[in-house]
Amino acid sequence: YKDREIKLIDTAGIRRGSRIDNTLEKLAVMDARRNLQFAEMAIVVIDGSLPINTQIEKQDLTLIQEVITEGRGLVIAVNKWDLVKDPKALREELRYQMDERFAHSKNVPIIPISAQNHRGLEELLEAVLEEEKNWNKRITTRNLNRWLEYVTQKHMPPAVSGRRIRLKYMAQKKSRPPTFVIFGNQLSDLPDSYVRYLSHQLRNDFDFGGVPLRIQFKNTKNPYADK
Repeated sequence: YKDREIKLIDTAGIRRGSRIDNTLEKLAVMDARRNLQFAEMAIVVIDGSLPINTQIEKQDLTLIQEVITEGRGLVIAVNKWDLVKDPKALREELRYQMDERFAHSKNVPIIPISAQNHRGLEELLEAVLEEEKNWNKRITTRNLNRWLEYVTQKHMPPAVSGRRIRLKYMAQKKSRPPTFVIFGNQLSDLPDSYVRYLSHQLRNDFDFGGVPLRIQFKNTKNPYADK
């Protein structure tokens, strides 16, 4: 696709565990989960023709969480879009569910498609390639520390026992998925709400799309001070 070679693995559909009573199907599900461990991007296909509020079922949520936990890029494909009666309402409901349930992977692309009519497939591939670019993105240490200074001045970390938590330095540890480390003091006392604030700002300010972001915290001296 556009001079890019893409290896696409079409896995078996994963139904709720209690409904799987066939040995062959169980092996197919195991194979699908094994493929996820080696994939770079994952497209989770859900049925858009189901009644609103029921498109993302429990097994879909479990699978989406597995994709995020594995640190893979994620795109949601909503199939049978030609049968959807209220596209605007469905888009809004799916976006709300994704952003509420998976706060550390907000902005996951949700692409309407029709497999039967071959519609939306180019948009789907474009979304996959964009997420793959974000998944591989690296930010310089200089830019990250400028950003850290800005966001901590905009919204200062709280104080613990009269002593304010300090976020001193930051660097990107790796990509695939983007993983960052922040150095400072009393970081074990940093509230989850502030961690979510940092993750949200980092995603938006550096345009990371919907890929999972990892932020680690270390109480240590600045390893870049002499560089």
